[in-house]
Amino acid sequence: MIYLEQALQINLELADKQGQAVTLGHLAAALEGLGNISAAIDKYEQRLRLACELGDRRSEAMAAWNLGKLLELQGEVERGFAYLEMCLNYERDTSDPAYEQDQALVQRLRARHSGKLKG
Repeated sequence: MIYLEQALQINLELADKQGQAVTLGHLAAALEGLGNISAAIDKYEQRLRLACELGDRRSEAMAAWNLGKLLELQGEVERGFAYLEMCLNYERDTSDPAYEQDQALVQRLRARHSGKLKG
């Protein structure tokens, strides 16, 4: 974790936004693995903002997927699904092979939360 935080600081000092985005993704995954979900969500949100700034749709989609899954698990169902859909749109638009599998997962999650979702 210390190395990731140091890498992030170096990327900030170098104004390397691509490096920052990648490092934030790794940091978020590490925090998620340690069970610090709120900090992981924060890092994924930062990664998503940078990916949008850079116009990196693939990184946007990856950050949105990870963010959506965590938000869904935290009970922020509507917000989580919005991010999951963002990723699915990218996968569909680029004919990503993961599209069908990810779409099926989102459908299962929606079915699980059907009583909690707005019309």
